[in-house]
Formats: sequence, structure tokens, C-alpha cells
Amino acid sequence: MKEVKICDLDFQGRGIAKIDGKVFFVRNALINEVVKIKLIKENKHFSEAIAVEFLEKSSERITPSCKYFLECGGCDLMHMKYESQLDFKENKIKTTINKFSGLVPIINPIIKADNIFNYRNKITFHIKNDIGFFEKKTNEFIKIDNCLICNQDINDLISEIKKLDLSVVKNIIVRASKKVSQKMLIIETDQDLNVSNINGFDSIYIKKGNDYILKIGQERINEKMNNFTFCISPSAFFQVNTEQAIKLYDKVKSYANLTGKETVLDLYCGTGSIGIYLAKSAKKVYGIEINEEAINDANINKKINRVDNICFYALNANQFLTKISEKIDLVIVDPPRVGLDKKTIESVLKIAPSKIIYVSCDVATLARDLKMFNEFYNVLEITPVDMFPNTCHCESITVLERRY
Repeated sequence: MKEVKICDLDFQGRGIAKIDGKVFFVRNALINEVVKIKLIKENKHFSEAIAVEFLEKSSERITPSCKYFLECGGCDLMHMKYESQLDFKENKIKTTINKFSGLVPIINPIIKADNIFNYRNKITFHIKNDIGFFEKKTNEFIKIDNCLICNQDINDLISEIKKLDLSVVKNIIVRASKKVSQKMLIIETDQDLNVSNINGFDSIYIKKGNDYILKIGQERINEKMNNFTFCISPSAFFQVNTEQAIKLYDKVKSYANLTGKETVLDLYCGTGSIGIYLAKSAKKVYGIEINEEAINDANINKKINRVDNICFYALNANQFLTKISEKIDLVIVDPPRVGLDKKTIESVLKIAPSKIIYVSCDVATLARDLKMFNEFYNVLEITPVDMFPNTCHCESITVLERRY
């Protein structure tokens, strides 16, 4: 085993050590620690390793609460004090934005989570005759009986899930609303599976390929966010941390600063949650989302919340942008990790809204996109939101204002 001193952390939260010009990425290691490492993967320019013995420990280190932490690939930072996790994420955003966009915007303090455990309202379990996860970057199966970052309702139902014939199951997805306490079970299998003995779920689906077949219960589950109620279908996107999503939406609403006269365009709107959240403060809102099932949910959510000034369209974002002739005052984008494609950015620039609010779950693609927007827009500020405590991931909200 090699002995190394950790000089920095990479953006995945791994320790970085250097020996004779070669870089070592070391899991479970923190800055200034001296550790003995076990090599996991080695190539010409760098090696991946895990810390197995600590000769000098960091004052930021804590004992991980999860017994699977060293094996499971789900969490990256559970060995780090929470305040240090927040510092790590703020620094990651500052460094990445500067490095990949050349911009130096105001980075506000991160919006921290009140609960760093039991926050996820959706989880995908891998199945190999039992329930578990894969070790990070491998197909090594880790059997689990509890996940500390999952909604406790999900953990409480693991014993029920194990009643299934897991030998014919590929994956299992569980969704559990935090505020309403409704549960949905989605079983990915090619077989006709008996689910009649499974209790505790409001919905049970079988997923065959891209088809979702309702076997028991209601088509959708519900979640509440402040005074709003949202329904969730099996395939529709919904923020996985309800409590932090409320804080994120409140911040978006604050940044929007609507007066009731504005027309708002909400791209990648999912089930319509952001648009509905803002609609009563706007003149009109358009919500655009390519997933038809999500748009069906969005229209139901519109009715549930009695919002009549929002229209939803199941279209590619660029398709809508190239057709609309109405003046748009504010564009909100909340794209997947790949960010915005070049055509969509060009189309947003053509409609020239006064303000853009960019909600991002990947700071590298955000930085790339901001570089393109910067030709015509000032990047005013960025607020990180810790949507995923104990992991290296971080959400952020960026405000851009058009230059005249």
C-alpha cells in the first residue's frame, strides 16, 4: 500500500494526491490527511484508490452514519462535516464557472438543507435476487436494507418489496411524497408478476420497456409544496428533495420579481411546478416539456391549483421558441444535466427576454451555456441550493439580465 498526503479535492469529492507527477484520486480522503491507499484502477496518467488507513486525520472528518458508505456509490461526502460539504459545493460552483465560462459573477451563500438524511422522495433500487445499489463506477452489487438519504416511508417498505419474486425483476423505483405520504412502486420486469400480496403502496406499476402498466391503485400520487398540490406520474420528472425544492422555487419567485404584467416562458417545465408556482404573479405563463405524460400531469396540476393563466405544450423547447411571436418578458429554463443545446440558446437570444432564470443541476454545462448567453446578457448572480446533501451534486439558480 502507498502512503500519500491529500492536497485537494476533485469535483466528485475525492481526495487528490500527487506522487512523481502522477495523480491519485482517493475516495474517503480529505484535504491534508495522510493516508495509506488501496489501488482500485490504474492507468498511465492517473490512478483511482480508496483510503484504507489514516495516519493523519482532518478536523473536518466525521464517522459516516451509513454502514454502506464505503461500498455504495450513492453518497460521496458523508465522511465530511455538513458545513464543510457546503463550503465544498460553493467552491465547486465558483471554480467551475470561472474556469469554463471566464465569468466572475456574484456567488451567494448556498441555501442549506434542514434535513440531510431521509430527504429523497424517489429512489431506484438495483435487483440481483435482492435489493441494493451498485458500487460507484462498477457493477459490484451491494445488498442493502436501509438507505439513509431516502424518505423513511421508502425504507419502511423494503420488507414489502422483498415479498416479490425478485429473480425476474431488473430494477425497482419507489416514489414517496414527503408532505402527503403517498407511495408508488414501479417494478421493471419482462414477466407478468403477481403483486397482490404487496401492501403499503397507493400505486403499483409494472414497467415493460417504456410502457407503464398500472396493476393496483391510483394512476398518480400527490405532493404538496406550500399552498400548491402536484400530482406525479411514474415517468414524470419531479424534484427529489421536496423541502429544498420549496426553497428553490421561492428563490426563483424572488428573482422573477413579477408585477402581474409579465409573460413568462417555462422551458423544460416537467409537471409544471415552477410555472404554476409563479403564475398567479404573472400575466401569462407558457410551460414547454417534451414528455407528454409530464404535460398531462401539468394540465391536471393546473386544474387542481385553479390556475387559468398558464398553457402547457408537449413540444421540444426549440420547436416552441421558433414559432412564438408573442413578447416574452422572462424565460425560465430547468434543463437536464446536459444543459441547453446551441439551437435552443440561439432561439432564446432571438426572442430576447428582459430576464432569464437558469435552474441547473450540473455546473459544468451551466458554465458552458452562460458563456454563450454572456454576449447579450449580464450574469448578475448565482445562488447554489443544496438539493442533494451527502453527495457531490448541487443545484443552482442563475439570474441573467439583457443588456440594452
